Order: sequence, then C-alpha cells, then structure tokens
Amino acid sequence: MRLRSLAIRNYRSIRRLQVEFPEGLLGIVGHNGAGKSSLLEAVAWALYGTPAVRTRAEAVATIGASDACRVRLEFDLGGEAFRLERVLKPSSTTAELARGDELLAEGAREVSDYVTERLLRMDYQTFYASIFTRQGELDKFVNMSSEPRRQAVERLLGISDVRDAGQRARQQKRDLGNRLEGLRSQLVARDGEPLQPRLVTELAELQERSAALTKAGKPLEATLETATQQDAQAVKAWEQVEANAEKYRTAEKRRDAAQGVLKLAGERLQNAQKTLNDSYKKEKEAAELRSATAASDAPGKLAALREKQATVEKKLQELAAGKGKLDAALAASGRELASRQKHLQEIRELGAESECPTCERPLGEHGTALMGRIADEIKALKQQQQETSTALETLAQTSKATDSRGAALGKQEEKLRGAEAAHAAQLARLRDLEQALARKPELEQQLAELQAREQAARTEQEAALAALAKLEFDPQAHARARQQREAVAAALSEAKLALERHRGELARAGDGVKAKQAELERVERAQAQISEAETELERFGLLEQLLKGFRSHITSRIAPTLAAHTSRRLAQLTDGRYTQVEIDGSDYSLKVFDGVEAHSLDRFSGGEADAFSLALRLSISQLLAERAGTEMGLVVLDEVLGSQDELRQRRVLEGLERMAQSVGQVILVTHIESIKDHLPHVWELVLDDERGTVLREL
Repeated sequence: MRLRSLAIRNYRSIRRLQVEFPEGLLGIVGHNGAGKSSLLEAVAWALYGTPAVRTRAEAVATIGASDACRVRLEFDLGGEAFRLERVLKPSSTTAELARGDELLAEGAREVSDYVTERLLRMDYQTFYASIFTRQGELDKFVNMSSEPRRQAVERLLGISDVRDAGQRARQQKRDLGNRLEGLRSQLVARDGEPLQPRLVTELAELQERSAALTKAGKPLEATLETATQQDAQAVKAWEQVEANAEKYRTAEKRRDAAQGVLKLAGERLQNAQKTLNDSYKKEKEAAELRSATAASDAPGKLAALREKQATVEKKLQELAAGKGKLDAALAASGRELASRQKHLQEIRELGAESECPTCERPLGEHGTALMGRIADEIKALKQQQQETSTALETLAQTSKATDSRGAALGKQEEKLRGAEAAHAAQLARLRDLEQALARKPELEQQLAELQAREQAARTEQEAALAALAKLEFDPQAHARARQQREAVAAALSEAKLALERHRGELARAGDGVKAKQAELERVERAQAQISEAETELERFGLLEQLLKGFRSHITSRIAPTLAAHTSRRLAQLTDGRYTQVEIDGSDYSLKVFDGVEAHSLDRFSGGEADAFSLALRLSISQLLAERAGTEMGLVVLDEVLGSQDELRQRRVLEGLERMAQSVGQVILVTHIESIKDHLPHVWELVLDDERGTVLREL
C-alpha cells in the first residue's frame, strides 16, 4: 500500500488540509497537539471508520465547524489506484470506495467491510500492527522480561489467538468435567444406590395403583348416575308442587294488596270528609267576619285622632319655646336689676361730694339725678319681672291643660289601636278562610274520586278472596315435598363429593406417575448427556493438544523467518555494520552477531538496542503484510528516536532512507525538529488559533 494524496476537512484540529505524499522517506515534525497523530489517524478513519479511532463517531468532527467532516484518501495497492472518501454528517456517515471509475462499495459499513475482507484483508487492529510502530513498542523488546515480551510479540503476530484458543479449550474441558460430575450425581440416590432401577420399580407401583383407582371409580359413577336420575324426578315433582304453592302465594299477595289498598282508601276518604266538613265551618266563619269588618269604623276614627294629636303636639312645642324665651328674659332682667341695685348702692356710699367713677366729675346734683334715674330703671325692671312671671304662670297653666288633652287623646288612641288590631286580625283570618274555601270544589272532587277508589278496592278484595277460596293448598304436604327434595339433593351432593374425592385421588396418582416418568426421563437424558459430554470431553482434550502443537509449530517456523527479515532490515538500518541476528522462539529474545559471535542486547548501547528493536518491529510488520497477502509498501514510525543521540539519530535516518528504497514509503513522526536537515522530505505541522492545523513543507 502506497499513499498518494489526502484531503481533510474538519477532522479534529484539522479544518482544511490537502497533501500529496512523496515516495521514500517523509518526516512529519511538530509540537505535541499540533495534529501529527490526527493526520495519520484520518487515514485509518477513512479506511475503517469509527472503530479505528476508538471514540464516538461525532467526536472526530472539529468542534464548532458548520460543514461536514470529510476525508478523501487516494492510494495504490497491487499496481492499481484506489479512491476512498468518508463523510460524517450530523445525522449519518457516508462512504465510497472506487478503483479508477469503478465503484467498489458504497455506505459506511459496506466500505469498511470491503476494505477488511477483500482489499487489505486485515482488520484495523492488524492494520495498525503492520503499519504503525511506536516508541513504546521498541521499549518492550529492549526492557521487557521474557514472558511479557513473548506475549507482546505473539499478540502483534496473532499467535496469541491460538494460545487463547488453547486456553478456552482447556477451560471448556474443565467445565465439561464439572458438568459430568453433576450429571453423574443425578444418577445416584441419596443412599448411594443407582437411581434408575428404583425409579422403574416405583413407576410400576404407581401405575398399578392408578389402574386400581380407575376400576374402583366405576361403582361411584354408577351411584352418581342413579342419584342424578332420582334428583331429576324429585325436581320435576317439586316443580309441580311449587307451582301450586306459587299460585297460592300469588293469590295471598293479591288479597293482602287489596286489603291494603282498601284500608288506605278508607283512611284517605275519612281524611277528605273531615277536611270538607272543616271547610263548611270555615265558610260560616268567613261570612260572620265579612259582616263584622264591614261595620267597623276604627281606622277612620284613629286617623282623625292622630290629626288632633299632631295639633296638640305642635301647641306643646310652641308653649315650650315661649317658656324658654320668657325664662331667658326673666333671667336677663334679674341680672340687670342686680347690676343696677349694686350701682345705686355704690353711688350712695360715695356721697354727693365724691367723684363719679365713670366720668371723674364731682357727683353733687349729678349724683342725685343719677340715683333717681337708676331707681326708675330698677322699678321698671321689677315691673318687667312681674309681668314676665305672670306670663310664665299663664303659659304653665296653658301647657298643663294641653298636656291633659294630649293624655286624654293618648288613651283614646290606645283604645282605637286595639280596635284596629282586632280589625286587622279579622281581615287576615278572613283572607286565610277565603284561600281555604277556594279549594272547596277541589276537595269535593277528591272526595268523589276517593269514594270511587274505595269501591274499586272493595271489589278487588272480594275477587281476591274468591280466587283464594278456589285454590286447594296444603301447607303440610308442601313441607313434606320440600324435605323430600332436599333429601334427594343431599344424596346427589354426597355422590358428587365421593366421586370428586376419588377423582382427586386418581389425579394425584396420575400426577405421581407423570412426575416419576419425568424423573425417569430426566435420568435417561442425563445418561445420554453423560455419553455426549464424555465424547465432547475427549474432543476438547484432543483440541487442546492440537492447538498446543500447532502453536509450537508456528513459533518454530516464525522465529527463523523473523530472524531472516530482521537481519535484512538491520543491515539496511546500520549500513551493513550488523547483518545477522538470532531470535529465540521461546521468548523472542534477540541476539546480534558482531562478526564473530552472537551477543544479547544489554551488550550494546541504548541507541543500538533501539535500532535492533526497530528492525525486529519492522520485520513483524512485514510478516503481518505477507500473512494478509498484501505488499508492505508503507511504514509509519511514531517517535522512535527518543533515546538516541544526534549521531545515532543520523545513522538511523540514513538506514531508514535506504530501507524506504525497498519498502516504498516510510513516514517518520517526531517532535525532534533537528532531523529536518537530514531528510529528503519534511512536513511541519503548526497549530493556529484561527485556522487550526497548518502544514508547511520545509
């Protein structure tokens, strides 16, 4: 297989990349995370799909990309050109594989199957093992002890599958042995005796008992048949007796119903007659009330009286108001009289020669005149008080007389209110009576209907009594018939119960026979399974031996072939310094000839040991390619220069370049940028924040 071109879009950190692969040795350099692994992983994803990347399908797409994830790979194989394209969309994955213009396969699963089964003829795990070599694998060959190294090599070569098959065969043999032990335990009773003869004897006894029970059941069935016939006859006779009894009971119910209807009709008729009689009394009372209410004049007298009371009340209010005014005037004149009297006394005490307290003039004649004027005012005030008192007395007498009249009117009003209340009560009673009398025609109609119903009920009672008298029914004969029916039914029930008990016992015996037969069949099946298991045990024992011999045969043939391939690769890597190796077929330990004798790897430097391990690993890849029936046209080396100094790195690179001439393509992936000066073709991968992974040819 030789890679020609690779177009990537939105695959992990690679947003857009288009490369053409050169012949010979190609170096891919760049820092960790730059996309070196993603570039080569895209090749495996294009060939095998999601299983080759060991992650979820959607995880290979660039985060945040709006377009689909797409990888287009062109390669040569067996002298023919192939084109493969795989596209991951949000909802599906598509793929196409073509050879020239011929479409070989279409669909994600179909393309993967075609690559695995027909094109490369290897699954993705074998593809990785035959194409890719990593630094960790070289360390395994150098530093591992014998057993881990043997397991690692055999796992790469697929020999471990044979070993695993042998282990599975051995486990199957153990499982069969345990199963045989379990099956053989099923053939032995608890007391250690063989189980089959005992089961045969017990089965025969159960079958004999079942036959005896079957024979014993025939008399019980005959008894049941007889009891069934007797029960049928008894049922027929009972039905005739019960029919007559039912007629009698029906007639009794008719009689009782007629009596009930007659009684209810009589009660209703009596109540209706009483209600109608009450209406006659109410009619007379209503007539009397109409006369009494028509002659009453209490409402008119009460209205006139209330007008007089209003007049008296108004007069009393006026008198009260006048009294208030007179009282106020009397009080005011009293205060004025006291003031004038006090003033007069003060002037008298001052004398004629003193000054006027008001105008500060000598009193003299002015004082005499002033006292005279005050004395006149006092006299006038006393006269006014006398008149006011007289008016108050007159007003009090008038008020008393008015109060007496009001009291007389109140007593008269009380009498008239009583008369009015009695009149209102008469009117209410008259309305009630008139409402009750309005139903009088209805009551008369109801009375007529109830009379008719009573007559009809009486007629029905007489007819029911006549029908009952015609029926001939003997309660004692009916009771005897019932007892006879119950006795026959009890006998039938007992016969059924006895037969059911017998059938249950027979069923249990049959179940015992079936269970014993099933147990015997189980023992017979166990015997057959033991025979089959013993045969299978022999087969798995033989298979284990064959697989063990086959594995030994494979390892004995692989070791020399692997040593020849390794010697040739080592000569290329070391420019002929080392040309021969020896490989131990038991643990794949490597010894290198220095021209005289073979030495183990601990005799050489770390860089030389890495070169020897690299030669061995490349030889393993060649064997895998040959076993798959394909050519070894591509080798990918991932970080295989880590433990070597600069000089040995250059020598290894020179050896790889020579090896590339025979292989076709060798791709070296490394973070050591100093090798770019020693390679014919170098790609540098740089991670850009905006554009993602960017490739530059150096």
